[in-house]
Amino acid sequence: MLMLADNNPSSYARLNYFMSFLIEPLCGCNLDELASLEKQSFSSDRISRRSFRRLLTRPTADGCGIYKESVMLGYSLLLFRRNTTRARLYSLAVDKDHRGKGVGRSLLEATVQLARERGSNSLQLEVSSTNIFAIRLYETFGFNLRARRRAYYEDGNDALVYSLELQNDLHELGASSLE
Repeated sequence: MLMLADNNPSSYARLNYFMSFLIEPLCGCNLDELASLEKQSFSSDRISRRSFRRLLTRPTADGCGIYKESVMLGYSLLLFRRNTTRARLYSLAVDKDHRGKGVGRSLLEATVQLARERGSNSLQLEVSSTNIFAIRLYETFGFNLRARRRAYYEDGNDALVYSLELQNDLHELGASSLE
């Protein structure tokens, strides 16, 4: 029998919700779902349906979709460059109704594993300086702030550049969320 440390009924509900996710590769996914999540998640600098289609046919792009009962709850998109072992987390989005429930963390864990499987030694990303929840997720996961790019986004917001050195043991990167 699984026991949670706090013995709180809401923790059991959260665990049940967490265990019902399905994470799959983005190839072959519904482009309309991706575009809808993108529109819902970002007010500017959105990836268009056409760009998703183009990116997902390239060998230098890969990603994960996270589903519950066949409904896409979020996605991540990684970009790779030839002759380098650094991957770029180009986008990560979670449906607004499923934020704060472990979806983003599960998706990030799968994304880090995918980058590692593709031979990457580090992962880099940019995040809006106003996206406090994403910043908290990345910092909790072990990403380190490397730089600030002033007025990087269309809306004038700064980008914070984070990176994560990929280690062999996923547990070291914060995958102990259920312990």
